[in-house]
Amino acid sequence: MKVLLAGAGIGGLTAALALLRRGVEVRIFEQAEALREVGAGVQVSANGMRVLRDLGVAEAVVSLGVSPARREVRLWNTARAWTSFDLGSASLGRYGEPYVTLYRPDLLGVLERAVRALDPAAIMLGTRAEGFAQDRTGVALRLADGRLERGDALVGADGIHSVLREALHGPTEAAFTGCVAWRGVVPAAALPPHQSVYALLTKRYRCSRSTYEMSTGIASVTRRSCSALSTRASWSARRSVMAAAWSATSPMASISLSAKHGRVRMANATVPTRRPWAMRGKPA
Repeated sequence: MKVLLAGAGIGGLTAALALLRRGVEVRIFEQAEALREVGAGVQVSANGMRVLRDLGVAEAVVSLGVSPARREVRLWNTARAWTSFDLGSASLGRYGEPYVTLYRPDLLGVLERAVRALDPAAIMLGTRAEGFAQDRTGVALRLADGRLERGDALVGADGIHSVLREALHGPTEAAFTGCVAWRGVVPAAALPPHQSVYALLTKRYRCSRSTYEMSTGIASVTRRSCSALSTRASWSARRSVMAAAWSATSPMASISLSAKHGRVRMANATVPTRRPWAMRGKPA
């Protein structure tokens, strides 16, 4: 059996690895010339770690990530803390797997190496999928260079702008949710010791009809992810502007966050520039 996959992101590589470990031939077609995951931190809870363990990559993920002790929420002006739930040993004891946070490119790298170890030729870079046709004998994936690649099944993992989804279900616009996130990564050495647990600093407050939430979290042993989420009704009229990709940059001051307490201000000060990301979604 041969399975074709469009997209070599975290989802596509995970699916490919699962198939390869069960003896299925796969070919993954990725439009990028190199695999470079964008983003900041990613959280993998116990159920996700169980999947990664079955795929043989759990130890590699754990070695690159951090198992935080707990999650805390702090008030923006006093730094009063609430422990929303315990992680770390609590997750391991209850579910048999740790709760891990790590840098997204690190996770992508683990999956890529595992796939290439099983089949060095599985990933085809610089190859964009543009459509497909299927019949009783299988499916043919149409590539941008005009080639047709045949297989027994096709998996679409080509993201929110998926051409395969559109071919199956028709065009659907990715609707702007009204939320914009600013994300960034800061070296762990730049943060004080009290920020050594995930989301130790989170603030949420309402001001001028806008809701802001800011958090810092562990992305890996050497990095911390930092994000600010804002909901503002006036942005709905600027959807074309707020469709900015991760590559766009924006100074932290542009969202006018303020904090009275030093522990909360630290989260602002350590990441002077972040990348805005308009949060959009498509119907299920």
